[in-house]
Amino acid sequence: MWCIQYDREARRQYRRFIKNSPFEDTFQRQIAAMTIHPLHEPPAYEELQWDMKGLFSRRVTRKDRIVYYFDSTPSKDCEGTVFVLSCWGHYDDH
Repeated sequence: MWCIQYDREARRQYRRFIKNSPFEDTFQRQIAAMTIHPLHEPPAYEELQWDMKGLFSRRVTRKDRIVYYFDSTPSKDCEGTVFVLSCWGHYDDH
């Protein structure tokens, strides 16, 4: 199992826009897939390019994405760690 860590901004976005919204189930399904493996499909992920190389995104809504990267260094309880940088807005907005 992979551990998930949220950046401060991602936590703020979750509380403000996702929690108790119609999109929360979709968000939770995406996070659950990432605990299996950050590149687990379905649901689909996208590897970002250019100045965002090394980052990945998963769709929450038509416009909004979870943007993350991962470190596959194992720890005591995790195969690796997924770092969520953003969970609201499009990656071009950041």
